[in-house]
Amino acid sequence: MTHISLLLASLIGQVLSFLALFTRESSSLSMLKSPRDPREAKVLVRLECGILMAMFLMQMGVLVLTCAVHSCWVREYEGLEAEKEASARKRSRRTAQAQGELPMAVNGDKFREIKVKEVDEKMKLKHEQWDKTDFEG
Repeated sequence: MTHISLLLASLIGQVLSFLALFTRESSSLSMLKSPRDPREAKVLVRLECGILMAMFLMQMGVLVLTCAVHSCWVREYEGLEAEKEASARKRSRRTAQAQGELPMAVNGDKFREIKVKEVDEKMKLKHEQWDKTDFEG
């Protein structure tokens, strides 16, 4: 966005300078105080006006191209975001299916109870082993 704002500022400056030279040609010539022939100075001022207008048109083209490229990038980015979301949904579906294939995953409370009991049994076994080694050693 900063490029577009700089481009717009430049365009405004060129339009203002073109209008100042074109509408106030005599006052612009008097401010220049050129030692050249007044006729030659007038031609040079008009040539500068033409160059400023050509630069303005070129920068307008650049502004249009910049906006077009920016909108294409935004569309492409939105497409990538949609693909990313779709792959995330697929991944979550796959993990849900994988969890659903577990034998007790259908009934979550029973599954948790069984897991808690298994962990308790493992802890008891380890505790018994520690007690045995303490008494033996």
